[in-house]
Amino acid sequence: MERFAFLDLEGVLYPEIWEIYAHKLGLPELGKTTREEPDFKKLVSERIKILKKTMSNCNIYPRYLNKLSY
Repeated sequence: MERFAFLDLEGVLYPEIWEIYAHKLGLPELGKTTREEPDFKKLVSERIKILKKTMSNCNIYPRYLNKLSY
């Protein structure tokens, strides 16, 4: 009999990616996770609002996406 195990990597084996983005982009408010805001829809809406307000130049994202460690 085959058995499978599934594991949520983010926040378990690897830091929360939004905390890393917050650190790299200098936007501490992006570091909020479901620990602080359990309503996921509200959390995502807040993230989108922050990014729309602060990131007018989307060309800067790729340079940070490849650097996921502190």
